[in-house]
Amino acid sequence: MILKYLREPRRYTRRLALLTALATLLTLTQLSAQDNYDYAIGIRGGHLTGVSYKTFIGRYTGYELIAGLNYQQNDAYTVTGLYQYHIWLRYGLNLLAGVGATAGHNGDEFVLNGDLQFGIDYTFYNFPLNVQVDYKPFYSILDPYDNLDESTSGVFPYQLALTFRYPVGRRR
Repeated sequence: MILKYLREPRRYTRRLALLTALATLLTLTQLSAQDNYDYAIGIRGGHLTGVSYKTFIGRYTGYELIAGLNYQQNDAYTVTGLYQYHIWLRYGLNLLAGVGATAGHNGDEFVLNGDLQFGIDYTFYNFPLNVQVDYKPFYSILDPYDNLDESTSGVFPYQLALTFRYPVGRRR
């Protein structure tokens, strides 16, 4: 084999380069396909504290549902639904952006919000844990001036949160 290579280096160099490129492509394709989980459930802490459920509907898109207590709206019990788009950075690490809505009740009045979400999502490879840090500002639709600081006109910009989830099932 070595003598053949020395006699015809171009022919074997091309084959070696093709095999190396093919192996690299297959490895990268498998890594990005295994990056996400099917669904995960966990707890979320921040101004909106509660239970978080997240599932993927496509390779880069998914839904997150949050049921909990919103401290910025007079301790309102709320349910939030978010549509998310994930940007793959490296294995287990994604940026995310989302849009959604929140509905709930605080004992005196109903709550309806329009939400945005920006964050970073990390899933450990050898340990079943997903951690997400996100910023989720919202706009109060039903009563935009029901805020301690009326200069914000219904925009609540202080929504930083940390979520811990248990991922179930790796995507294939």
